Amino acid sequence: MGENTLVIETEVSKRKYFPSEPVSHAVESPSVDNIRPMYKVHKYWARKPWYVVNRYIQHFTKEDEVVLDPFCGSGVTGIEAIANNRKAILIDLNPIAVFIAKNTARVDFEPEDLMMAFEKIKHKCEKEIRGLYSLDEECPVCKVNFEMRHLLRGPKFKEWVVYGVCPNCEAGKQYLRRLLKKSELRKIGEIEKREIKYWYPKTAFPEKFDKDRITYKGIKHIHQIFTKRNLYALSIIWEQIIKIKDEPIKDLMKLAFLNTLLHVSKLKAENVRPMAVNNYWVPDDWIEENVWFRFNERFNLLKKGKDISLKRISCESYNDLSILNASALNLSTLENNSVDYIFTDPPYGDSIQYSELSMIWNAWLGNMPSNKEEVVINPSQGKKVDHYGELLESAFNEMFRVLKRGRWMSVCFHNKEFKVWNAILRACRNSGFVLVNAVPQEPISQSFNQAWSKYASKTDMIINLVKPFPEDKSLLYEKFGRNGKLKLNDVIDEVISKKDSSEIKITDLYDRVLMKIMRESFFSENMLEQDAFSIYKIDELLSKYDMGRLRK
Repeated sequence: MGENTLVIETEVSKRKYFPSEPVSHAVESPSVDNIRPMYKVHKYWARKPWYVVNRYIQHFTKEDEVVLDPFCGSGVTGIEAIANNRKAILIDLNPIAVFIAKNTARVDFEPEDLMMAFEKIKHKCEKEIRGLYSLDEECPVCKVNFEMRHLLRGPKFKEWVVYGVCPNCEAGKQYLRRLLKKSELRKIGEIEKREIKYWYPKTAFPEKFDKDRITYKGIKHIHQIFTKRNLYALSIIWEQIIKIKDEPIKDLMKLAFLNTLLHVSKLKAENVRPMAVNNYWVPDDWIEENVWFRFNERFNLLKKGKDISLKRISCESYNDLSILNASALNLSTLENNSVDYIFTDPPYGDSIQYSELSMIWNAWLGNMPSNKEEVVINPSQGKKVDHYGELLESAFNEMFRVLKRGRWMSVCFHNKEFKVWNAILRACRNSGFVLVNAVPQEPISQSFNQAWSKYASKTDMIINLVKPFPEDKSLLYEKFGRNGKLKLNDVIDEVISKKDSSEIKITDLYDRVLMKIMRESFFSENMLEQDAFSIYKIDELLSKYDMGRLRK
């Protein structure tokens, strides 16, 4: 067991708790990962590595037991549960999260029907859409007109530069990059004067929202995030998708379409992924992508993912998955003591504003939810740290109610501010859970902020807690409680003085300090002073040590 693990040692506990000990070490990634493409069918934030969730589910549950995730996001917890012959309940307030989860897991369709649906859309749409991007230059090899792959069109560019490919020559072997010709500019102008004859969302962005870096540029509505030409092309595809009568196939085609949207919007530049900084940011060097090329690529990505899910999940197992578009604050559909294990990933304070960042997708789905019960720190919504903590506590009260006695909850979390850690630790403690250990775990990939910000958390922390029996709770608090005031200097001294400190990476020291502070804070009579334990203060104190002997 790890140094921060609390083994439940009473004789009565050994008979009642399952399992008797939590996971105590980080889960290593597989040398060959053939599963990951299954989870790349649509973008979503903070997705946990499937192999980590898989390991936790296998450790904490038996076959046919019930696994719950009330902040399900893209659904990894539920999907890995049913892949391991468990029953799963997924809940999320965000409609697009529920849609992604349901369709990532989906196996109630025939692959041939999916291909036929795509071919029908291709027959109806491809020629017209590709014609929108045709260039006035022939390929020297096959004499077919080049097509625009993308166009550098943002205000940074005094003249528009096009990157074109030959649609006939294999893998774009013939391509060009040049200024647009006057005739091509005239063509774009003519296209953008056309009336868009099919539906598209005209939803307005809120007058005030936290991640707004676009309205000052005149983008007040969802459709203005696209060029007129791309909006025209998107509406053509969407019109064909909504005509599909087979509901599972229709939803899968919608998923491929929705995963196309950000890439064909003004949020993308040649070297900037859309929403890479978790903001609605339109760079001055934004590009216009060819909608058909991107939709075709997204469909192939979907097909690859569905080929994997069809191999991993049976129709019987899929029927053991329940997905609800609801709030974690009210789990009234679940009975007391009805869940065997919870693995969840609640919002990390103000790090990601899920409802705001999902507005484009939800507008196309025609489902713009209220964010009243969204558990976030968001000044635009009037939600400060205290309010965030209250919402978290309401959610954890519900989780405590539905979890069986003697069973476990794993909470994945990271944040650079200890005031946010205080909020989640207080919520867990006040709801009745007992902290057992915390395990640093590498995420599947780092966000832009994690990669470049000095103070961004580099790892996720998986906190394992147990719902104790009443007779055990006082024993645990008596054993692991503390007296006196914890000092940050003392914590750092203890961590660095360990025999293996010469083998610690500097980037790992914060995790070690955080784990000790978490335990001390959880079992203290009063939560620790949050300002004294910020990552900035820890960094300041660490800089005073002789860190040269530690690995860079």
